[in-house]
Amino acid sequence: MDKKDNNLQHFDVLSRLTSLMHAKGWTRYRLAKKAGLSTTTINNLWLRNNVPTIFTLEDICRALGITMAEFFTLPGEKAPAFTAEQQALLARWDMLTAEQRAAFLLLMQGCSENANS
Repeated sequence: MDKKDNNLQHFDVLSRLTSLMHAKGWTRYRLAKKAGLSTTTINNLWLRNNVPTIFTLEDICRALGITMAEFFTLPGEKAPAFTAEQQALLARWDMLTAEQRAAFLLLMQGCSENANS
């Protein structure tokens, strides 16, 4: 396991959320409203020391105006940069249903297998 993997094992999601909220001057209530989540969902993260689901974290990151990659970027590291094409693809991905995402992933897998043949 390399150093980066080890650091991510100890990544404190709630501390990162607190830091991002503090930087924006947001309360938990405001985060909940901006993310389209219930205040109970947000408050329970801290009250129960829970880690949010990926879906909840996606909503939170969207509200904060950051990507998931930026959320998990450790201090002193640079978040991965995306091309305009990649950003457009990711923006459209967010509009897909779970079934559409699964179908798209199968299509992409088929395309990459054909390219490697």
